[in-house]
Amino acid sequence: MVKYGLSRNVLVQNVVSETVLLDIDKGEYFELNELGSEMLKRLRDLGDPRRVIASLLADYEVEEETLTRDFRELLSQMESHGLVVKIKENGGAST
Repeated sequence: MVKYGLSRNVLVQNVVSETVLLDIDKGEYFELNELGSEMLKRLRDLGDPRRVIASLLADYEVEEETLTRDFRELLSQMESHGLVVKIKENGGAST
């Protein structure tokens, strides 16, 4: 099972229904809309993308294929920008 967590260099601030992420090493800001914010919150709580998708499907009326595609796209973008990292089984971040 692959789990994800926030990178150590990322600060998160919730602003109304949106989330702002700051990469403190690069000085770059990223903004998530309401659904992206909820996806990130659940990823932080659950870690496992499969559990995140199942949790979102239970709460939102959306096709599984659409939700899965959107979540995986967000996860991929966050990972490519270094905002999230895969977590090893022993709890450390993988490289």
